[in-house]
Amino acid sequence: MSDWSQRQATALVPFQLDARGWPLHPHGRTGRNLGKWGGNAAADPIVVAGSG
Repeated sequence: MSDWSQRQATALVPFQLDARGWPLHPHGRTGRNLGKWGGNAAADPIVVAGSG
């Protein structure tokens, strides 16, 4: 069980908890089914093209 009150106090973006005590996305539903609550790892590739 995460200590959500601690995370809320230190969060850069404020968030609320639902009736079950789970965090809600601060901007509403994302449309993504991530399968778990809390932080989710993600990677964004960067492609650089040039000449020389």
